[in-house]
Amino acid sequence: MSNGIVDPFKNQTNIADPFKKEGLIKDPFKDQVGFGENLKRTLVGAARDTAQATTELIEDVTGADIPDLPVIPEPTYAGGQAIRDIAGFAIPYAGLAKTASVASKLNKLSKAEKVLDPTSKAKQIGKAAVIVTAAEQLAFSPDEKAIKCYSGICSKSIY
Repeated sequence: MSNGIVDPFKNQTNIADPFKKEGLIKDPFKDQVGFGENLKRTLVGAARDTAQATTELIEDVTGADIPDLPVIPEPTYAGGQAIRDIAGFAIPYAGLAKTASVASKLNKLSKAEKVLDPTSKAKQIGKAAVIVTAAEQLAFSPDEKAIKCYSGICSKSIY
């Protein structure tokens, strides 16, 4: 039958069901994960993202070829991506802030100029800006969207 009419008595195995529309609407509860899995995706994912961004920075500076770390899926709860990015930023920020604090204490022992121990508000803001900028370089990969893009601040033409 070449006219497109299906013979009801012939056994046909590959007839498409016109009422079954898979893939058009995704069930949001189908891929739900539990609290423990979301916690892992947030915290371990933040550590993985920070380590990956740091290795990409090392690759950019040295030209070395470091293999990528395994991908950990994003958390599925509301705000999970933003919390993961903030936690990923907090890791290098805390480390750099502690390093600056120790260096400041060591600088107090010497008779050199107290660059690492600012006394004025402007110098304290400058020190914090340097720490934040260095932490940003370690925490965020240039190949991924930044936190500001989740909120719609960055332009659509960039990404």
